[in-house]
Amino acid sequence: MVFAGCTQADHSELDLSDFQKGETFCYKGIGWGATIDEVEETLDISLQQMKEAATYYRPTKSPELYGQNSTSTYEFRGGFDGATFNFVPDADKNLNEFSEKVLSELEKLYGEAEKSDQIDKANRIAYRWMSVDSDGIKTTLQFLTYIRSDEISKVVLYVGRMRES
Repeated sequence: MVFAGCTQADHSELDLSDFQKGETFCYKGIGWGATIDEVEETLDISLQQMKEAATYYRPTKSPELYGQNSTSTYEFRGGFDGATFNFVPDADKNLNEFSEKVLSELEKLYGEAEKSDQIDKANRIAYRWMSVDSDGIKTTLQFLTYIRSDEISKVVLYVGRMRES
């Protein structure tokens, strides 16, 4: 169905190049609308539904990026809709260097991001890349940095399809 050319991949380490296939943003080539079983099989993971949100699932183990642990969530609304990777620092640390490294690598891979000009009400700066595939499906890759006391206290990577309102 949606996994042409895909093989089961090591889910223990995020690879930033896995967020695009052709011109479309995706995660590890998983097609938008894939079933939970297809996502589990492709990533070789087990997903568990989150009690507080019927459309969100978490794996038993989330991947790392550059040695930084993440908490990941997969969204299913009529099929696979997106993946979110949250990174928070260990106690008494910040994510300033991690954030710079990730953003630099993302811009090497995907070009310059559309950036919010200022910190919003949630104390975050957002970077966004967008694409439209041949079927007209709009997809996005987003990189969010949350600021507390002039330091980056949380980083979020999100890839998903954009639904019409």
